[in-house]
Amino acid sequence: MTDQFAALHQQCLAVFGQSITVSNPDGESFTTKGMFKKELIPTGQFENTLQSLNVLLLTSSEPVKRGYIIDQAWVIDRKIQDDGQLTTWTLYEYLP
Repeated sequence: MTDQFAALHQQCLAVFGQSITVSNPDGESFTTKGMFKKELIPTGQFENTLQSLNVLLLTSSEPVKRGYIIDQAWVIDRKIQDDGQLTTWTLYEYLP
């Protein structure tokens, strides 16, 4: 059953994903498919305020870590979710 979900995630990335270039701090880079989106998450413990986050979805098999640069425009901050097939990373703007 998990193979069917893996195939479905790959098809979704192939159809809806866009080609992105991932660079590590050493300067090595590779190209993969990913999906950008914005998410709203609650901030604070008791406040009813929401914060907008830029998020990138990649397959879990991609060798990506915190600090990697995406398309010379974004930097990977932290992993939000990993369901075994797709990994969700938060992003912040890359300021060289």
